[in-house]
Amino acid sequence: MPVDINDVVTLLSKLSDDAKLRVTVKESVKGGVICGVACAIGGVVGGPVGLAVGGSLGGCAAAYLAKGKFEPASKIILDMDEKRRLELYNSALTILEKLRFDDVLMLSALVYGDVMLQKQLLGVVVNHLQGNMKMTVLD
Repeated sequence: MPVDINDVVTLLSKLSDDAKLRVTVKESVKGGVICGVACAIGGVVGGPVGLAVGGSLGGCAAAYLAKGKFEPASKIILDMDEKRRLELYNSALTILEKLRFDDVLMLSALVYGDVMLQKQLLGVVVNHLQGNMKMTVLD
């Protein structure tokens, strides 16, 4: 299998782009804090109704503040250091080793010709970003 690590990582990045995967690291946590604080303040001020109003207003505020702060997963993948790239490559190899291909063009044709294979590889990407890099992935 003479396909370079960078070729496989680039293919995974392209798949992520095609699937419109987006990633957030800090914004989800920050949004949760804003929502929780607003809910707590609403509960103290207005009781049970205040909890509902505070949670709703906090959720809306968090959504507004996080707007546009999500990056494409493809950018995260391409910006990974060598260690992370190797981890992603090795994870993808568990799926790719069952295929027969000679170069990246043949591999791309196999991947783009098989929807299930695309889903499996996207699963590898999502698991890597969520599990190894502690990121939240949106699709």
